[in-house]
Amino acid sequence: MVNGHVYIVLNALYGLRQSGREWNTEINKWFTDHGYLRSLTEPCLYYRFEGETIVYVLVYVDDILVATNNEEFKTQLFQELNDAYGIKDQGLLTSYLGVEVDQTPEAITIRQGKYAREILAKLGYEQAHSVGNPMEVNARLAPLGSDEDADTSFPYREAVGMLMYLATSTRPDLAFALGQLSRFVAKTSSKHVGTLKRVLRYLAGTLDYGITYKRATKVSDEVVLNGYCDSDWANDPEQRKSTTGFVFTLAGGAVA
Repeated sequence: MVNGHVYIVLNALYGLRQSGREWNTEINKWFTDHGYLRSLTEPCLYYRFEGETIVYVLVYVDDILVATNNEEFKTQLFQELNDAYGIKDQGLLTSYLGVEVDQTPEAITIRQGKYAREILAKLGYEQAHSVGNPMEVNARLAPLGSDEDADTSFPYREAVGMLMYLATSTRPDLAFALGQLSRFVAKTSSKHVGTLKRVLRYLAGTLDYGITYKRATKVSDEVVLNGYCDSDWANDPEQRKSTTGFVFTLAGGAVA
């Protein structure tokens, strides 16, 4: 109500709760009307095959990433998006949602060096001495005892959350350690904090690590998805449960 009047909103104005969904409905209709198919497993991914032309489009609100083997098709696509919504081609991709992208004729590497530095700066670990791995091989983490006081000297929950974004995006080498540490965010011991600080020290020495996807040496080479898995045996000291890990790689780099 403004000055005693109630107004009807006819458009999904920026900042309204429903605006995000309204925009997603709109852009989804635009792509499907233009012959694109929506992925069943990744609803923000669209694709289109037309003769020899292959197009993949990834949508995050109004940040749109296009991968195609046809430059003319890409130019036409962005012209149509610009006419409809004012979305312009920003050139060769170098960054997307905080992920840095380095493209060469031989490979594509994704990393989050800037974000990693921001994490260390926020937690006071910019000058930390690095270690060789994120977690000691024989480390055993257990829940805090009922008669023990939690260690609140370090922003444990916040640090784990920030590092998780790294692990799930470009740093799978952090995943196991963070998977263990995330079990104890509700009640943290000094050992948990010490283990987390080791992850930060490891990160300080590996700021520009990332994932590299290599181009096939021959166009005729098949792209193969490889999967690996392993498990310990009843290694949980409290409940004797086992821990399983897996990784899938494509073009030499992890994808899951």
